[in-house]
Amino acid sequence: MLSKEELMELFDEAIADKTMTEGTSLTLIVDIEEYPEYEEIKVKPMNLPYKKKYIEETYDEELVHKHSNGVQIVGCRMSKMYI
Repeated sequence: MLSKEELMELFDEAIADKTMTEGTSLTLIVDIEEYPEYEEIKVKPMNLPYKKKYIEETYDEELVHKHSNGVQIVGCRMSKMYI
């Protein structure tokens, strides 16, 4: 299972990656208790610092939402578009 520390390191790598273009995103995979399948949230390069700060403030060390125990970030992936 992905830890908060690991996810923050991935955010730092993505923020530092100057090859990221508008077609690039970091996708968060979120398990929401009442949903039948995972939800995927795509974070575009310009939004990465803001999403990182939000996750730092809103999720615990196991990436469970502090105000909604039925919501947990369970993974992520980076997708790049080279032009």
